[in-house]
Amino acid sequence: MVSFFSGVHFSSPQVQPTIEQIDQSFGATHPGVYNSEKQLFVLNFRGLSFDFPIESKFEPKYAHGLGSLQFPNGSSPVVSRMCIYTGSSLVDTKAPPLPIICFHGNCYLDCLEVLRERNVTKGLKFLLVTEGNGPGKLIDPRKKIVERIVQFGDSSQDVISALGCPGKDILLDANTHQVKKFILHTNFPGHYNFNMYYRCECKIPVMVENTKPKLIQTGESDDEEVRVITAYSKWDSVQNYLIRPDQQPVILNRSASTNTSNPFGSTFCYGVQDLIFEVMQNQHIASVTLYRPKSSVS
Repeated sequence: MVSFFSGVHFSSPQVQPTIEQIDQSFGATHPGVYNSEKQLFVLNFRGLSFDFPIESKFEPKYAHGLGSLQFPNGSSPVVSRMCIYTGSSLVDTKAPPLPIICFHGNCYLDCLEVLRERNVTKGLKFLLVTEGNGPGKLIDPRKKIVERIVQFGDSSQDVISALGCPGKDILLDANTHQVKKFILHTNFPGHYNFNMYYRCECKIPVMVENTKPKLIQTGESDDEEVRVITAYSKWDSVQNYLIRPDQQPVILNRSASTNTSNPFGSTFCYGVQDLIFEVMQNQHIASVTLYRPKSSVS
């Protein structure tokens, strides 16, 4: 692959993308960052980052600037990874929103909020994005936000009128034809059902015991606080305030009827309040099941 900037090649079969070559081509406008854990030197520009594998013995020398890094002849680090992104930070970058021209009359889920009261799930609120027309311009498409709510006990007709966004399963009771369970999928790679669902951009509020000391006494209850779990939350960061240390998961091992092998391995299911979290071995949450306890059924 041939790469160049401002008409000057910095990576080609004839030009090695060494740390000196990158500095010469782009000019280090910001100091780089050394990751001692991964032994990587990261040189950042706006919308562009370069990773160089560097041994830890060179880290103290970098305190005097990029020019102070002296390497033996022929051993200058070469780019191991180049990242191109929008914005000024690779960590904070996000995928751009879907252009309206790609909607083609379809409806997409922008956000899903789990409606809960006193740690009991009542239903789901869907914020859907679809095509609309701007005022006075019938041929000029605009994004239109539509809000829909589906609750436990809703009929199948209620669900059909509000349905239209992927990323979740809504289970109906075979006898009453009413909603009895929701399943939200995060669609992370490495899961048995990967790429079968769109990712559900969900927000799940849970009330947990407030462990922070009270600095000021107020008339309001400070014993509990609300934490929000999203599709990107990792289990090791939320389990401390959701479950007891001695609570053991249920191991789930999926397999097809025609193929008993599962290359992705088992997942672990934790029951919390009226929620069931399915957790992958890399601590990503694969799915969340919300059910209606029998005690809340009237």
